Amino acid sequence: MLAIAQISDSFYYLHWIPSDRGPLVTQFGEVSFSNISQKEPDYYSYLIQSILQKLQLELPVFTFTLDSSEVLFSQTNTHPEFSSEELVHWQLKQSTDQQFLDSYRVLSYSLTDQENILLNIHIPNTKIQSIDQAMKKIYGEMRSICVGIFSAEIGARSWMNAGKYGSYIIWRMGKYNSDQLLYVKNNELVAYCHSKRSINSLKKMTLIGDEKVVDVFFEDLNNFHSGSTDPFKSAEMVYVYQGEGKSTELKKICESGIDNIRLLNPLSVLKCEEVSKGNLYLNSQLAETGVSFRGIDV
Repeated sequence: MLAIAQISDSFYYLHWIPSDRGPLVTQFGEVSFSNISQKEPDYYSYLIQSILQKLQLELPVFTFTLDSSEVLFSQTNTHPEFSSEELVHWQLKQSTDQQFLDSYRVLSYSLTDQENILLNIHIPNTKIQSIDQAMKKIYGEMRSICVGIFSAEIGARSWMNAGKYGSYIIWRMGKYNSDQLLYVKNNELVAYCHSKRSINSLKKMTLIGDEKVVDVFFEDLNNFHSGSTDPFKSAEMVYVYQGEGKSTELKKICESGIDNIRLLNPLSVLKCEEVSKGNLYLNSQLAETGVSFRGIDV
């Protein structure tokens, strides 16, 4: 299985095979191209062929994770008398035009029953079609397309058995302190937040779900910046990885001694075949290959 995760203009790949010891990583790495635009029709064909040449694979099976900047987010309030599909369709018809409806494919996820909210992810059809065309050219099989932190959340459940906790947070550190959070309680999604933080302020750019649990997390983070190493109160476990930017703060918080902070990186758990795992902070972007392990017992 070959997992590819896009983060900004870079693509992180991880190839694994099943074994009697569980998933076995054979290779991983990063590729980026400065001489070709992602808008080019053959961009994804060029990308995938470049990775395949490095791995010397034929007829591969893929998963692909899109960068969250490639998609749009919205929310829909649910009602027991109407289906989720009907409500989303009605909302889009009221708030957008036909061009938008033709340009995006919408995926909707229910938040916990207490919220009565659907989180909608709008994926450009052009991206899906470009990846599909690339697959046809190499006779490959695309198993799944996911988005950023949502793929990492699948990884946390697959690699680290996150579901055993009553609550957990996936924390994606970004460039210039632009972060994303997923809050899960009793194996149900409670909140998604994209925020911009500084030492003295916090701006929530996108918030869908329970704002209170997100606020408690940022109280924990402020306490950490003030020198506290007490466990975070916002969730039983916090899984953190670096999306973009330097990993200095990631290393600092993972090595702070806080009991319920864990680095999220498949290489910290999976066995590797004749390949060095490298610096687990620097390559923690591989967390977003998690969708490749959906349903796999690690």
